[in-house]
Amino acid sequence: MENVFNSLIAVLRRRPDIILMITLVFVFLYYLDRSEDRHAAQSEKGEHLATLRIDTCHETQDQATASMNNLADALRKLAESDVRLQETVSTLVGAVDELRKSNDDLRGVVVGLAAMYEANRRNAYNHKELNYQK
Repeated sequence: MENVFNSLIAVLRRRPDIILMITLVFVFLYYLDRSEDRHAAQSEKGEHLATLRIDTCHETQDQATASMNNLADALRKLAESDVRLQETVSTLVGAVDELRKSNDDLRGVVVGLAAMYEANRRNAYNHKELNYQK
């Protein structure tokens, strides 16, 4: 090993430009290693940002889905209440029709009673007239 080291030193003394070339090669290798580390860090940062964006998108989708489900529930309840309202209105319309019929019947009774009253009044008047004439 000492022989190899000594011969290497002898070659470097004779050709100092080799030291410069070896230094340039090591600097270039170091640059490539650092460049790869930088690229990996940027790629990792990009992947992290992409993951954050995807997570945000999924959260937005979940919120939109929940909103749509709430809207569907609200519309379903509205439809159910509309059916109940229609049933109530139909019941009220039926009750109003019955009241109209009862009112018409009552009007007929009142008209009949008024006619009877008028007839009784005329009859009583005529009866009075007959009594005065006697």
